[in-house]
Amino acid sequence: MPQTENDSCHVVFVTLVDPTGASGQNIYSREIAVALSKRNDISLSLICPKPANELPPPLRSSKLTTKFLPTKQPRSIRWHAASQKPLYDALTAIHQKCKIDGIVTTLKPSLITPPIFSRKNSIKQILLVEGMMSRNIREMNPFPGSSTLANVITTVNASTSYHIYTAYTEAQEWVQSLPFVTKDKVSIFHHGVNTDEMDSMSISDARNQIDVNLQPNHFILGFVGSFKSYHRLDLLVDAAASLRSKGCPVHLLFIGTGPQLDAINKRCADRGIKDSVTFTGFVEHELINQYICACNALYGVVDPDHWGSPMKVYEYLACGRPVIAFNSDELKFIETQDMGSLVSEMSVNNVVQATEKIINHSKEKRLDMGANGREYIVNHRTWDALADRIVGRLRGDEIQAVTNN
Repeated sequence: MPQTENDSCHVVFVTLVDPTGASGQNIYSREIAVALSKRNDISLSLICPKPANELPPPLRSSKLTTKFLPTKQPRSIRWHAASQKPLYDALTAIHQKCKIDGIVTTLKPSLITPPIFSRKNSIKQILLVEGMMSRNIREMNPFPGSSTLANVITTVNASTSYHIYTAYTEAQEWVQSLPFVTKDKVSIFHHGVNTDEMDSMSISDARNQIDVNLQPNHFILGFVGSFKSYHRLDLLVDAAASLRSKGCPVHLLFIGTGPQLDAINKRCADRGIKDSVTFTGFVEHELINQYICACNALYGVVDPDHWGSPMKVYEYLACGRPVIAFNSDELKFIETQDMGSLVSEMSVNNVVQATEKIINHSKEKRLDMGANGREYIVNHRTWDALADRIVGRLRGDEIQAVTNN
């Protein structure tokens, strides 16, 4: 779609998470807001909780109208209830100043006001669904009936929305199963990557920029994430121990922190590979690409029982590194287009075999695999591509809206 200032439409992006946070949902909202803010064919307004840190430069532009909700209180039912009136007032003030043409918003348990406001004012709403909200709420169970309420809120939003983008197939099927939702208005757009931030660099340059001492003769197998049980780092540690016992100089680089960190650290000691493992602790997101590029390959296996969009795998690929991931429908392209190895079953032996495939390739072959991954992400998995589709829907340009499927 040509991006000109002529015939600009006014879009409001509403998120109920702090866009300066470090978790996946915070990054998701921030990157979509940034992608929309870079366009010349729309004027953007942002409504979000008062951020804990300074907003990124594109979201501090004088061209951007920003309205802050009260500071977010994690898992606070009271905050979700109390935020509704400020959210409605913010939408009203923005709409009175400049007519809103479209509302883009991410699905959250208290997303009540945007669908009401959009229906009342005949505004197109684009709904972004990151995960299986009702299932997640059911597992958390903050109060009796919370899962039912989550389904009701999702139904209200989905039935009101002009179009819906889900991050993966299971989420699409869930939304399509809801009453009053037509299947053809629910599409999939997997998590994207900011390819300017997640750029590729040589291994030597990357290792010179990070505060970690890595041996040049070691094969560095990295992981970036929040150390959750579904990341199956137990398999990675046991696979590394098996490879070390065969004489393979594999070294694990764990980037991040989380609830399983201590357990994984202990497992490394129990398997006798503690000297072949480095834990970096928390790393700022804007520095992550340096750590990814310091690796020879990256581990992105996720337990198939955990539904989600593999954002970290896309970031690995964007940085030009081969990956080891689970053989899901969303990731089959990794092997068919020669970007890494896939694990078909959750077992140590499968992870060992997938890792050996990459280790046994020549350095030049691994560079080619990394280049394949980078090219694929740039062409198919960017936040800018999602912004293209969102704006295409709002403008009624259905051809543009389905580009980059």
